[in-house]
Amino acid sequence: MNDKTTAFDSQAELTVPSVIYRWDLDKTYLRTDFDTVRALLRTAFEGAKEKQTVPGAATLLRELRGAVAPDGGTSRVCFISGSPRQMRRVLMEKLRLDGVEADEFILKPNLRNMLTGRFRAMREQVGYKLPALLAGRSGLPPETREVCFGD
Repeated sequence: MNDKTTAFDSQAELTVPSVIYRWDLDKTYLRTDFDTVRALLRTAFEGAKEKQTVPGAATLLRELRGAVAPDGGTSRVCFISGSPRQMRRVLMEKLRLDGVEADEFILKPNLRNMLTGRFRAMREQVGYKLPALLAGRSGLPPETREVCFGD
């Protein structure tokens, strides 16, 4: 497993899902405020227990993950977030506390962007998320449905 993607459920890697639910973390699953520098710093240093889940999001994810697709197939839950990879431990702990399991968890390489002087890439999302979405789709049959939550 590389630094970009972490599969939580090895069985999900072996079966082709009927439906994939792709989630953003910030403002979709977590009530995140990063509109000011102060809020961004507070978010970066919050522990898993201090992070607040959007009402209903954890329940919905638990149900989607356990649901049987209309065609009788399986489902998969994937997170693609602009949050930096350095937050992986805290974010995974928050999911665990909420009882949410994910099959894939992709975080943005913001430290690498910063160290290589790619400061615009730190805030830019389309150039990061679109390739991640396409990579997640590659190799899947055309009948596999995807439902995206967030930006």
